[in-house]
Amino acid sequence: MSHEPHIGIFFIVGDSIYQKSDKVGNIKADPFGFVDIQTSHYEYWDVVCFFAPEHKKHDFDYYPRGRVIYNALDDAFFVWLDKCIDDYEHRDLICESFNLSGKNVIYDNDEHYSCANCNENYVDIAGEDKDRLVIEVMSREKARKFSFSSYNKKIAVISISDCDKSSPNLNNNPKNGIAFQCKLHFDDVESGKENCITKKDAEKIIAFVNDIKDKTNLLIVHCEAGISRSAGVASAIMKFLYNDDTPIFNSPMFCPNMTCYRKVLNAFYAIT
Repeated sequence: MSHEPHIGIFFIVGDSIYQKSDKVGNIKADPFGFVDIQTSHYEYWDVVCFFAPEHKKHDFDYYPRGRVIYNALDDAFFVWLDKCIDDYEHRDLICESFNLSGKNVIYDNDEHYSCANCNENYVDIAGEDKDRLVIEVMSREKARKFSFSSYNKKIAVISISDCDKSSPNLNNNPKNGIAFQCKLHFDDVESGKENCITKKDAEKIIAFVNDIKDKTNLLIVHCEAGISRSAGVASAIMKFLYNDDTPIFNSPMFCPNMTCYRKVLNAFYAIT
């Protein structure tokens, strides 16, 4: 790796750090100034286990992990990480691995990255419960790039687009594992506004989740930015299936649309 600062994701397993990273200058900033790689911990875990097969006995969210991003507007690096690795020793390891020495680095704990020891509701998918559905929130662009990857597992996608945009084409690679799709169109607005999520949209989401939850271990929920609508929908699904929406609500990465959250959760419980 070059000496230029990097952004990306990482796992801390024992004394080792496993990272997927790229140079900051190789990636274009989003409209909010953030520079981030389009790879999830779920995706990267298969790579880790390929080179370190002893870790296959646990799923990706068993271990402490985090993400390093850069904000061009603030000229600062943000490290979101599990609280159990937020200490001077691990901060130095992350800084060294991502070449952040001398940079403006801001650390923040993120429950989205809680490991088995820190998450009291944790269930080991690779251990006791292989049927638990993993739910990933993505932006439209990240989902599009994900669709060009190759996976041997079946994947389900809830695709949320603005009303004036077409749904992204995620079927252009027959090896990407995307076997089920639910395409929706509503805007990022609250209840009472034009083009808001409807009861029919929520019921369509519920029917889709009930149909695929026993057919796949990964559900991707994407909207335009991967921050609001998709987070609202994903957190409602988590709340109903596992009674735990904290990975979304306690994460600084998301700002859930509460109308989406309430309508989808109400539809799950058949509340009108």
